Amino acid sequence: MRTLSVVIIAAGIAIWVLSLSIAAQYFAKNRPPHPEPDKGLIIEFNDHGSVHYISQRDSLTYQLSGAAGILIGALGGVLFERSRKRQRA
Repeated sequence: MRTLSVVIIAAGIAIWVLSLSIAAQYFAKNRPPHPEPDKGLIIEFNDHGSVHYISQRDSLTYQLSGAAGILIGALGGVLFERSRKRQRA
């Protein structure tokens, strides 16, 4: 169980890092550097000084993908702690 929990923690961290970095690269290549209200691209996305405008859906997806990775990692942490407590008992 401990090995599984460590794998889940690593997967959560990987999902968090990869989803955020891949999304940032995607936005930098595929979103305009100026707002386009007619297309819904009105939310400013600043990636290390490079400003692009994204939609509310893009923003929500970006935020939820990072949160999903954190939650998966936290789940792995909880499982790890539970397995440690069971081994002590």
